[in-house]
Amino acid sequence: SSILQPKFGNTIALYDSAHNGGYSFVESEYQWYKNNEILLDDTLSYLYLGIGEEFAVDDCYYLELMRKDDGVVMRTCEICPGMDTDIDDVYALDELLPITLFEKNQRIVIDNLEDGVVGIFTLTGQLVNEYHVKEFDSMIVAPSQAGTYVLRVIMSDYTVGYKIQVK
Repeated sequence: SSILQPKFGNTIALYDSAHNGGYSFVESEYQWYKNNEILLDDTLSYLYLGIGEEFAVDDCYYLELMRKDDGVVMRTCEICPGMDTDIDDVYALDELLPITLFEKNQRIVIDNLEDGVVGIFTLTGQLVNEYHVKEFDSMIVAPSQAGTYVLRVIMSDYTVGYKIQVK
């Protein structure tokens, strides 16, 4: 859901690769869904309800798309903008981790970080590595195995998680 952004009460936009963690998608392969039903005519990088229309409280949307680099077809997480779906945490995604696509063993610097703990977990919840970071020393290392991971940042006043992809 963090690659989609509701706007103006009647539009949902897909972030481009510069703002979504480095992912590029095949433009001719977009398909929007509302409440798990296909919206046949909605195949652009954004969904626009129209002038004067607004998202209903009980409607949820997602986008099915194809990654350019490997042809994998996937769907985004569902967002329900009429319910004020919390897409970004208290701290915006790009404030701490502007990119979420990494090479194996790549050094990762987490910006604007206070003293805290950063954990990298598999999708099944197994801890891969844990780093005790300082405000001016917030470098960690991406896992050595390709895959999708959860990066959890714990600081004194908040916790935030990011899904990262290692190639």
